[in-house]
Amino acid sequence: MTFLLGIYYTAIRASAFPTRPGTADCSSFFLSTLYTTDTETIHTTSTATVTATVTITVGLPATPADGKKKKRRIIKNRQELQKRQAVIGPSKIPAYASPCSGAVRYSSACSCIGMKAMTVTLPDPSTTVTTTMTDSIATVTTPTSTLTATSLLLQFTDNTSTYSNAYVASSTLAGTALVVPSANPSSAAHVVIQPDGSITANGNLLVGQSSSISTQARFLVWIPPTSPLPSIYAPLNCSLDGSYNLSCNCTGFTVFGTYKFAPQQDTLRIFSSGFTFDPTVYIAPLHLRGIS
Repeated sequence: MTFLLGIYYTAIRASAFPTRPGTADCSSFFLSTLYTTDTETIHTTSTATVTATVTITVGLPATPADGKKKKRRIIKNRQELQKRQAVIGPSKIPAYASPCSGAVRYSSACSCIGMKAMTVTLPDPSTTVTTTMTDSIATVTTPTSTLTATSLLLQFTDNTSTYSNAYVASSTLAGTALVVPSANPSSAAHVVIQPDGSITANGNLLVGQSSSISTQARFLVWIPPTSPLPSIYAPLNCSLDGSYNLSCNCTGFTVFGTYKFAPQQDTLRIFSSGFTFDPTVYIAPLHLRGIS
């Protein structure tokens, strides 16, 4: 064996001759090339939103607006999102070293002249794969609303001798402008239901005033607008339904009615929803509707 390696060694060392580059061939034989691949993912999102503006008249149904929102996502991958490695190993034995009879003996002979195995790492040629995914999402957006004040007359709808088809009017008692019924349309108050639910007429605001008769009732009175309201007053929040029937809420007081006795006879009040009416004292419940 030692004798054969000596022959191989001599053959390789003969690379000193120009026609036999033995050392370079050993280096080439031992050289392994490793190709590596890395992966990169890029996410991008684009969004489009549609909004709408709607004009709404108080007491009439409002139509909402629909919006659409689209979302676009792009993913870029190098080498199809999969890491891979490729290794190219040693090349074949040169012809002049064929007496070595195999890669093992040729490797031993190359080692005798100080050559060692080595690996060179190179980047793999990159390929870009682009995938586009589009998601369509249907959404309903909240519209920007413009509310319009409604001007009308208020009429009682109850079949009673005093209030049947009577209109809401104003009467002053002891310096207080009270709400009373009037059979004469020309005496009716031209009220305006504001976008915030308040009711005004002739520059005055309709509010509920505390009653000395019952804590579950409030007088309906007209006062000059002021902010904040004095503690004896409570604001009204009113609206009209599709048939123009009026409903109001005065901090939990929701039922219209009147007191039968002087001096506040026939003055309109608003009562708490759970109030029990004595028919000998009160006329209730009463109902109002808007007439344009």
